[in-house]
Amino acid sequence: MSSDRINPFSQSSFAALLRYFQHGDFTCFSRICELAFGPHVTTDSYFCANLLFAAQVCGLCEVSTETGATRWWVAHQGDILIRSGNPKLIGLTPDWLAAADNSALPLVTDSQMRPLVLGSRLPAECDTSTSQVFTTGFNCLIPPFKDIERQLCTEVAFTDDIVGQAEVYRTAVGHWDPVPLDALTGAQLVRIRREYSGPAYYAQYSDLRIRFQITQPDWAFVVAYFLLPWRLSDVLQVEETTVSTHRAARLPPMMSRLLFAAADSLRVGPIVRYEGVDLNAIDGVRGYFEQAGVRQ
Repeated sequence: MSSDRINPFSQSSFAALLRYFQHGDFTCFSRICELAFGPHVTTDSYFCANLLFAAQVCGLCEVSTETGATRWWVAHQGDILIRSGNPKLIGLTPDWLAAADNSALPLVTDSQMRPLVLGSRLPAECDTSTSQVFTTGFNCLIPPFKDIERQLCTEVAFTDDIVGQAEVYRTAVGHWDPVPLDALTGAQLVRIRREYSGPAYYAQYSDLRIRFQITQPDWAFVVAYFLLPWRLSDVLQVEETTVSTHRAARLPPMMSRLLFAAADSLRVGPIVRYEGVDLNAIDGVRGYFEQAGVRQ
């Protein structure tokens, strides 16, 4: 992939195509990428997936996996102004295209530092409001886990027949491994890939024969943290002002967007890195996971 694949003109075309198609599945999204950036994008097996993730985090489109299948729909009407501790503008319109010229910066890159989303970093005084959502900590935006647990997961009978290919998430290496379901021991986050629908997620204690079905896939890793003996580092890692997650470790969209809004930049690859994140945003995410009286 050439370093100039994403440029102001192609990004504006990409946004226009999203608005034209309005919604679709991943195949439709890949076709939009091909039309906007050229047929050679199909030679990079990760480009479209990385861009879909970046588009969701930046607010170019919404993405749902509630049924297991990936569905996206357009969410924006123009350039995206993100008011936060690190205010930034993501340019999508012809007006931005005319003004950007060579000044557009890569706000999101892939693992090889090739641009995925272009925009501008704005001076802090552009954030004139003290009540914007992106200046509020995640722990203040979302109810505590104990208050929404029943909306995110439900206990199911361990004897229920579950059909499909089972995979277990390995926290030490950050990826999913195929495994016979009846061979599992201990506490695990499991997903079942079914033939005619997307994966279903479960948190279970195999030895105790206790199983919870996770009804909101985007929250699977949050549920696993609270129901299983996981550490925060099994979900995300914090080093100074960098927050990292394994690509396989899905975070709730609002958490991802808050981290991006508070960051200088985002790098998408096998490891997803939010770099230069405002410390208040990091404290809000940590605070949600470290809720008193929930786990300890």
